Amino acid sequence: MSASNVVRRHPALWRVLAGCWVISGVGVLLGSIDPRFGFPDFFPHFDKVVHLSAWALLASFGPLLIEGRRKQMFAALGLVGAGAAIEILQAFIPSRSASVMDLAANAVGIAIGTGVGMLVFSGLERWSALRRARAEEGRR
Repeated sequence: MSASNVVRRHPALWRVLAGCWVISGVGVLLGSIDPRFGFPDFFPHFDKVVHLSAWALLASFGPLLIEGRRKQMFAALGLVGAGAAIEILQAFIPSRSASVMDLAANAVGIAIGTGVGMLVFSGLERWSALRRARAEEGRR
């Protein structure tokens, strides 16, 4: 049983996580294209840390909400494509600029977020299997 099946057995939890995923996506989109959203440079290349972190957070929800490793990988590649599209769009927005380094930070964040999501949620899968096995033993 995959982690997404574990979550889907609890529809309220699935809806909360899906809502967090949507809110994260909207936050990433607005933060990327709206000139009013910006972060001060606390140190050189701080914006790359923000890119990496935002996309990692967004990508971390995928393994829980999407069933199957192949689909999860396609979702991660879709996020990279979305990141590329946003970078291209930024070239046409005043006070924004497209950057290959931003896209690289996005991609690294997506890879890290997807990996962390897979690790965390495989723990959920193991926990659920152990819980079911203990319940079976209790019935005998």
